[in-house]
Amino acid sequence: MAIFSFTTVTDTTGPEIVPESPLADAIEVGVYSPIRLAIGDGTGVDLATVELYVDGVQVYASSAAQSGATVAVTVNTGNGYDFEVQLAGAMSAGSVHIVTVYASDTLAQGSTFLYSFYTGISPRLVAVDNPVEGVLIPRFNEPMTQDATFTLLTNYTVTPQGSAEALVLLAVEASTTLPDAATLTFEGGTYGGTYELTVIGVTDLLGTSIDTLNNTATFTLPLPTEANISRVHLFDTVWGPMGMTQRVIKRRTVDNLVVGRSIAMAVEEQLTIRLKRLGAAIPYRGGKEGKNRT
Repeated sequence: MAIFSFTTVTDTTGPEIVPESPLADAIEVGVYSPIRLAIGDGTGVDLATVELYVDGVQVYASSAAQSGATVAVTVNTGNGYDFEVQLAGAMSAGSVHIVTVYASDTLAQGSTFLYSFYTGISPRLVAVDNPVEGVLIPRFNEPMTQDATFTLLTNYTVTPQGSAEALVLLAVEASTTLPDAATLTFEGGTYGGTYELTVIGVTDLLGTSIDTLNNTATFTLPLPTEANISRVHLFDTVWGPMGMTQRVIKRRTVDNLVVGRSIAMAVEEQLTIRLKRLGAAIPYRGGKEGKNRT
């Protein structure tokens, strides 16, 4: 007499729904991209129960495409179906799009799955400018939501690279005239030093968070430029411009008195040269009239 043994497995869950393209939370999706997903179940999927929605618009129901969409359905190896949905028109660019799926298996056990993806490029940090001493301007690829999160100092981190000294951020400000930028004030740092700024937590006008793969930018604190160089122009009311410009770079490590003394010496030297050329008497430093030097 033959003896048989049986194992009974009870299916208590609905179908498994898997996004294939775009994936959940995908970014940089084309506005004409088809939407592909798979539905499977151990006991089989009841095709007549499947409903698909994109941004709240029904695109598939009752085993047929809806709202002008084109839907291709093929049997897969998971006792279910693969779906490819081509919408009637382009999806809006730079937006979050939501896909909602309803399906039941042959035992009438249902599943609901919702996921989203982003068309276009999500918010990114693209550059950091240092227009004047003590100010950084991080720039984004699109206008940002300038709320309390945007101006939260802890959302901005500057990391020195190499031998650069620490740079301390003091405040973050927003401006309606620069919707795609922030203004950071700072102290410290090293002229010529390289730094990396990282921004987290901020969102664009649609509420999309900054892309964490593109939220850093490297910048260098430049040496003082022409705008930061003090100039002394020498003029004489009788002879007119002497045509000479003395420039003194004022560094943080240089005392103001030293700078002033350097300027005074330069002025005195130029006056001496001018008087000598004109044959005038050259005063000594004490103010007494001296003889013409030859």
